[in-house]
Amino acid sequence: VAASAGVGVSEHLLGIGASMAVVVAFAYRRLLPARTDASATGPAFARPTRALAGLGMIAFCVLLGEGAMADWSAVYLRGTLGTDAGFAALGYAAFSVAMAAGRFAGDRLLFRFGPRTVVRVGGLLAAVGFGGGLLLDDPVAALAGFACAGAGFATVFPAALSAAGRTGAMPSGPAVAAVSTSGYLGFLVGPPTIGFAADHVGLGGALYLIVALSAAVAVLAGTTEAGGKG
Repeated sequence: VAASAGVGVSEHLLGIGASMAVVVAFAYRRLLPARTDASATGPAFARPTRALAGLGMIAFCVLLGEGAMADWSAVYLRGTLGTDAGFAALGYAAFSVAMAAGRFAGDRLLFRFGPRTVVRVGGLLAAVGFGGGLLLDDPVAALAGFACAGAGFATVFPAALSAAGRTGAMPSGPAVAAVSTSGYLGFLVGPPTIGFAADHVGLGGALYLIVALSAAVAVLAGTTEAGGKG
């Protein structure tokens, strides 16, 4: 909305920053106390089990996709498909809104269908929906593809962390930390990897990496139940 209205980037970010500062000032008092995270001392490093390795791969794939969406969705819409700045910003908005909706519904879906099914369907939705949006090479189809990716990714990372916490082969704290670390490694390396690939095959071609990783999530979905069995 701000881009469409011609609001400058500096003014826009200053306004958002001031607004968020007010929100944080009220919200921080409701955070859990530090003692809530206290746990018994355990090993800082441990060899991951096969189940944790699979969960780490799922987290890596899905957060690489999230990082790529954050950095490249608007660039793809504006630079590759030729939209204006306001429309280009809708790409990440569509992804984020769909992901938020999926997160709100995630607990109910996981309880009803189980993590294996939900993660598998999520991976397939992201792969097919986002892949189709890229293939059609149209701005509206691309928005739908970004939304499919957001909805598909929504429950995957939480399900992976939950499964890591249930594994019996390692204390829950180190297990969750290991999977989280794998995920955020993907979040960090994803955007530059897409950029390097785009130099050779174009941004549209590079984004098919997200399609491949989403399909990998669907293949690895069974580890979200294996983690619960230790």
